[in-house]
Amino acid sequence: MKINTLLSALSTDTSTQTHGIYDASRHCSYAQIPALFAQLDQGIAAQYPDLPTPTCIAFEAQNTVLSALTLLYLFSKGHSVVLLPAAGAAQKEPGFKPSIPAFCPYWLTMGNEGETEVSAELLLQNFSLRPHEDYNGHQVSSGKVYVRTSGSMGAAKVVVHSQDNLLINAESYATRYRLESSDRLCIPVPIFHLYGFGAGFLSGLSVGLDIDLIHQTNILKYLDRERKFKPNAAFFTPSFCEMLLKGKRSEGQYKLVVTSGEPIKESVFREFDARFGGIISQYGSTEMGAIAAADPLADLELRATSTGKAMPHISFDLKTEDEQADLTILYCRSPYSFEGYLDDSGKVIASNDKVAWYRTGDLVKDLGKGYISILGRADNRINRRGFLVLLSDIEQKLETLVDVDKAIVISTDKQTAQGQALVAFCRLNRGVKIEPATIRSQSFDTLPKYAVPDAVQIVRDFPRLANGKLDRQSLRKLADG
Repeated sequence: MKINTLLSALSTDTSTQTHGIYDASRHCSYAQIPALFAQLDQGIAAQYPDLPTPTCIAFEAQNTVLSALTLLYLFSKGHSVVLLPAAGAAQKEPGFKPSIPAFCPYWLTMGNEGETEVSAELLLQNFSLRPHEDYNGHQVSSGKVYVRTSGSMGAAKVVVHSQDNLLINAESYATRYRLESSDRLCIPVPIFHLYGFGAGFLSGLSVGLDIDLIHQTNILKYLDRERKFKPNAAFFTPSFCEMLLKGKRSEGQYKLVVTSGEPIKESVFREFDARFGGIISQYGSTEMGAIAAADPLADLELRATSTGKAMPHISFDLKTEDEQADLTILYCRSPYSFEGYLDDSGKVIASNDKVAWYRTGDLVKDLGKGYISILGRADNRINRRGFLVLLSDIEQKLETLVDVDKAIVISTDKQTAQGQALVAFCRLNRGVKIEPATIRSQSFDTLPKYAVPDAVQIVRDFPRLANGKLDRQSLRKLADG
C-alpha cells in the first residue's frame, strides 16, 4: 500500500519525523507511528481475533488525533473504508442512525477519552468495533474508500475511490498549494468529506507537515487553536471566512487559505486576502476530488475572479450543450479519479472509464491561460451543514405536499444556522388557501432539517423571461427582499 511507503518515509526523514498530527488534547509525531501501529496490530489481534484482514469497515471519522491515526492504520492494513460523519456531529439530526451500506460487514466508532499521551492502549480503549447487523455477505475489494454522493433525499450512490489514487492526487494538490514540510496546516473542516480528508489532510500528510485537526469548530474554538498552534495554512468554508472577518482582530499570518464547498463572495475574498494573506478557491466533486484551484502566487485579480486551473492529472473539456442558451458544461477526466458507483448492496451501478470524459454538470466560462470560472450548477445545488443539497430535490419533495402545485427553491446570500439561506416559492393547487408557515412545517416530514427552506412565499405564478424560461433572477430579488 502506498500509505505504508509514505508513513515509513515520514518517520525516518529528519525534516519530517518530528512533525505530526495535533488536536486540542493530543499530539502524535510521524516518528511514533510505525511502532504505534505494530503495537496496535497485537492489540487488535487479541481484542478482535475474528476480524479478517483486509475487510471493509464503516468508520465514523472525526477531527481528532485518535480518529486520524485510526484512518491511517486501516489504510495501512489494506482495509476498505466507508467514510461516515462522527456521532454527535453537527451534520447529524437527533436520532440519526448511520447509513451503512449493506456490503460493509463492520462498523467502527471512535471515542476521544483518556490520557493525553497517544498509545496503542489508548486507541484500543476508544475503539468500538462491531459487526454490521444488516451485512449482506457481499465481498468488496481491499484498499478502497467509499463516499456517498450528495443524494441526501434518497437514491444516493456510493462512490468508489482507490486509496493509492487518493494519495497520488493529494501529492499533486500539495504541489498546487505549494505546501512544504515546514508549514503548519489547520483543518477545521470535517475529514469525513473528501475536501477535508483528501484535499486537506492527505495533501498535508504527503509533505510531512504539522497538521492540526479541529472537531466541530466554531469561531472561538478556532481562534484559541490558532493562537496555540500558529498555522500558516488552513482549509475553510466560505462562511467560515466571513466569520473570521468579523471575529478575528489580528492581521496577516496565512501563506495559504483554501476555501471550497460553495462559491465565496468576491468582496469577502478580497477583504480576506488583504487582511489575512493568500486565499484561493478550490473546486471539486465527490467523484473527481479537487478539480481546479488557482496558483497561490497568482495575482489577486486572477485568484478573486476565477475558479482556478486544472489540478495536475486533470484534463478539461468545455462542451457547449445548448448553443441557444449558451450552456457550456465542464467535462474532466483523470487517470486517478473515482472507479465507479455502487448501490448499497454492493452492486456496480456504473464503472468509470477513465479515458472517457466525466460530465460535472456545472456551467463554466473559459478565462484563458488555463483558468476557468464556474458559473453555477446547471441544476442548482448548495452546501448546507456539510451536505451538498440539490435544489431540484427540495422542489420535488415540496411538490409531493397535497396543497402545492409547483415549487421553485432559490438560495440567497443570507446565512442561517443551516448554511446559505433557502426560500421556496410555491404555487398552490387551485382553490387551496394555506399559510406559508404551514407549508414549511409540513416540509419537515419530507426533508432533512438541513434541507428545509428557511422561508416560504406563496405566488400566483412564476416570472418568466421573454423566451418563456423561468426568471430565477427576479425570484432571487424577491427572496433577498
